[in-house]
Amino acid sequence: MFIIDTDGNILYTVAKESDFATNIRTGPYAGTPLQLVFNQALKRKGKQISISGFRHYAPSNNDPAAFAGNAITNEQGQILEVLAVQLLKESIYQLLQFSAGMGKTGETYIAGADRLMRNQSRFIESSTLLETKVDTKAVDDSISGITGSDTILDYRGVRVLSVYSPIDFSD
Repeated sequence: MFIIDTDGNILYTVAKESDFATNIRTGPYAGTPLQLVFNQALKRKGKQISISGFRHYAPSNNDPAAFAGNAITNEQGQILEVLAVQLLKESIYQLLQFSAGMGKTGETYIAGADRLMRNQSRFIESSTLLETKVDTKAVDDSISGITGSDTILDYRGVRVLSVYSPIDFSD
């Protein structure tokens, strides 16, 4: 968890990693997913939670990290600070590992516009988050805004029934 003032100073972190007491706008972690969430939270003025995608984040051993955050306002609607949390990739892994009724080849995964997986594959033991490229018709269609289903070769070369849809996380 992070508390960031409106100038971008990270006032508090639970983990006290190297981002603690730096400035998210001008410091070494400008341009990170945490800054994206901070900027979105200020723009949305506490009316909507902001969520970033996964990217490698240096303070967390350069592991992939995503963030969610929202502006904290007073009764007059003035922004006091931004509260942000680092999303646990394990929570997303568990959600997407559900495979009941999917047979031997069924899998749920998220791929970004760069076609890299945003979660752990249930079929690959090594890390797939931001490591495994998913260059398939289903991903191409999803990136183009198309929802659909088709029998395709998946990223492992296995013929599967693929059901896909774009997800919009607003930026």
